[in-house]
Amino acid sequence: MKSFSISLCLVLCAFPAFAQRVIPYGSKIFIAPMESGLDGFIAAEILKEKLPLRIVTEDAQADFVLTGGSVKGDDKWYHSVFGGKDKNEGNVQLISVKDKLGLGQ
Repeated sequence: MKSFSISLCLVLCAFPAFAQRVIPYGSKIFIAPMESGLDGFIAAEILKEKLPLRIVTEDAQADFVLTGGSVKGDDKWYHSVFGGKDKNEGNVQLISVKDKLGLGQ
């Protein structure tokens, strides 16, 4: 799951022109509670990567709301011992509060 949140932040960092066009610098973002604590991982990665976003604790204060969920994969001990891949998956959607539209819509 941590690798998913890192991937999300990498996408936002790797395409700054796209992110700036869609998400203006300094925008306020509310991260909705998600299954398996995915919201906490995402918030931590946004802070760690020093993305130019402000995380707020109430959706009424936000410019964007990030929602989503996660699915825990097959987590056997031998996957980590023998270099197996992370089987966890996540799905998130960033919604503009003003337009009520998700990214790319």
